Parts: sequence; C-alpha cells; structure tokens
Amino acid sequence: MSHSPDNSSANKGEVDAYGAPFKELARMLRSGRSLSGRERNCCFLNMNGAQFADVSDVAGIGFADDARCVALTDWDFDGDVDVWLLNRTRPRIRFMRNNVGSKQNFIALHLEGAESHRDAIGARVELHVDDPEKPVWSKSVTAGSGFATQSQ
Repeated sequence: MSHSPDNSSANKGEVDAYGAPFKELARMLRSGRSLSGRERNCCFLNMNGAQFADVSDVAGIGFADDARCVALTDWDFDGDVDVWLLNRTRPRIRFMRNNVGSKQNFIALHLEGAESHRDAIGARVELHVDDPEKPVWSKSVTAGSGFATQSQ
C-alpha cells in the first residue's frame, strides 16, 4: 500500500502525483459518473425461504437512478410502510407513499428508556394473541439499519 507523501520532505511532483487520482475522481463525479456503476433501487420478495424474486419494477422503485440508501417509515401514520429513497444523481430524494389501502388494524408504540438509553435502543416488543395458530410478532429497536440512512 502506498503512503501519502510527507509534505515537509516530499517534492512538489510527488505531492501532485499522489493527489492526481483524487482530482480525477472528483472530476468524474461532477460530470455525472458513478462510483461503482448505476446502482438501481432493488426490491426482493422472499419466496418461502427458498429463493428471492426481483420485484423492483412491480413494486414501483426500479428507477434508473444511482441509488445510495433507503429509509422505511410510516410517514403518514396510516399503519403501512412508506419509503424514502436517496440517490447520488437527480432526483436526489424520492418519496414513495404506500397507498395500498388495506383495512388492517395496526398498533404504534413510542418507547422511551427510563434507566437505559433514552431512545430505548435494544428494547424488544412482542405481541401475543389468544389464537395459537397466529405467530408471535416481535420487533427490536435498533440504532441504524443501513448505509447512510436510518429507518424508523
């Protein structure tokens, strides 16, 4: 691995040669090039644990953007998950409101730590119903869930 030149002992040529790739990378990004290619937003459907199906276009997020991160949240407080997408190219931000219109019931909780972390990071909530055929639903509070983003 090459070392960065020591400005006190390096000549100007060494410093310029070391910085040239960084200048070229900055020029490429300003001109619209990508760091690693056009990284489209992807959405995969779990097919009973056997495989995953790419449903990006069907889900409505298969844009030809240079995507960087996604945040999942119930933005409009209607019980379903809405999506914020962040891209390196324009449009920088996309909001995908989930308007499927299901009439499902939902529960929303705001957890706050009393003797621990204020945001209750690490807390786990389990929902049990009286029907033994129904699964136990559980969710944990995390401090982050992806690159350059944090979901609710």
